[in-house]
Amino acid sequence: MRSISLFSVISLASILLWSSFTELSLPVNDMPMEMTADSLKLKAPVAVKEIIQAKCYDCHAEGGEEEAMKDLLWDEFPSLHPEDQMYLLDDIVESIEDKEMPPADHLKEHPEDKLTRQEARTLIEWASALANDLDQG
Repeated sequence: MRSISLFSVISLASILLWSSFTELSLPVNDMPMEMTADSLKLKAPVAVKEIIQAKCYDCHAEGGEEEAMKDLLWDEFPSLHPEDQMYLLDDIVESIEDKEMPPADHLKEHPEDKLTRQEARTLIEWASALANDLDQG
């Protein structure tokens, strides 16, 4: 039997608390699958999709930045093996926490793509919860 890590418990508690103050509904599997404004097919709440669409998608989609597309293509993410998704989600959390995403050189030309604290927290909580769900899965 696997033991639940303290990080997982704290992450889940944070998400549950945060969701009680927002329109986010848990569990992750019940989240809306489609944004109304675009065709991003991703298992995520609308708030997460809106952040990704506004701040991440231009580089991490077909026709985006070459290096960014090598690391992550949002349109391909749903079709990846769950283990690959889990590793990418962990990378997303780490790169946001380390303030590597969006990259500083990109922000010089596109300061509007800078993540607010709330946007960063929203993406981290979503990615952590989905990675945990996949890991338990």
